Amino acid sequence: MQLHILEIAKKIASLHEGLCALHQAFSETSKVEMAHREQLQSLLAQASELHTALLDNASIDKLTEEEEEKSESDKEVILIVEDDDAVRQLLKQHFESGQIEVREAVSAEEALRIAEESIPDLIISDVVMNGMDGYTLCKVFKTRNATSHIPIILLTAKNELDDKLQGLEVGADDYIHKPFNIKEISARVRNLLSQRKALREAFFRQLTQVPTNATQPALPKEDPFLTKVRAMVEKHLADETYTVDRLAFDVFLSRVQLFRKLKSLVGLAPIEFISSIRLGRAAQLLQQGKMSVAEVCITVGFGTNYSYFSKRFKERFGVSPSEFATKSAKT
Repeated sequence: MQLHILEIAKKIASLHEGLCALHQAFSETSKVEMAHREQLQSLLAQASELHTALLDNASIDKLTEEEEEKSESDKEVILIVEDDDAVRQLLKQHFESGQIEVREAVSAEEALRIAEESIPDLIISDVVMNGMDGYTLCKVFKTRNATSHIPIILLTAKNELDDKLQGLEVGADDYIHKPFNIKEISARVRNLLSQRKALREAFFRQLTQVPTNATQPALPKEDPFLTKVRAMVEKHLADETYTVDRLAFDVFLSRVQLFRKLKSLVGLAPIEFISSIRLGRAAQLLQQGKMSVAEVCITVGFGTNYSYFSKRFKERFGVSPSEFATKSAKT
């Protein structure tokens, strides 16, 4: 049997914590000797099935996220939580437009359900409501994985300083007294949405920038959730079977919630986020010059699919991995 067949057999055996040996006979002919020939055939079949499954998982992730992208509107979503019909309708009519979609809730309990499902871009909530009040609602939103990043404006007729401090202590991003001026609340909404957009763009640049040894300008502190998701992806970096569904499970969100939250925070779908982490790490390893392109490809979770790795790397950095490594060695 040819030597390269032996190498393949050894790799398969090693993956399953087995042993494979080559014995040289006096006749100078070679043979592979394994305990159970049937087991080798089974392992080869399993390897083939695993490779097919990996391709299928990647295709499913891509197709699912393409469907999610199509179902997502480009409009920003504002959730208005107000049990006074007149006030709620006033706010809805003012904000609803070609760029903004408004969703309504008449209670905190209803708001929790809607927010968990839709992950709005901003929430405006009354403080005094039947059942759960606005302070408690704000605290719940700010402590849940799916909604902790959403800016919240509290509306209240209470004008005491202690009331305002209470709102800020539970995480409210702004606090407006009733009766409010519609122009004022509109300006504050625009400011919060603009701040969120600027932060999203900063996080995107931070995540996708080309690694360099040069001094970088100060970047905003990364959102704690992004740090958590990044750490989870890096933990499974070499695992090419690590899917979006597994990532969502690991950070205690549904797939849809993870999709919408990452889109809101960094402008990337989860599969793009995972790929970005992998490619960024690949660039760092190539800069260090201690590993070959093939070794880096395996290390960052692309397996032995070198052509796909090279394609994605070039899309991200504008050059092939080998060209990137050569340029890095010269600097």
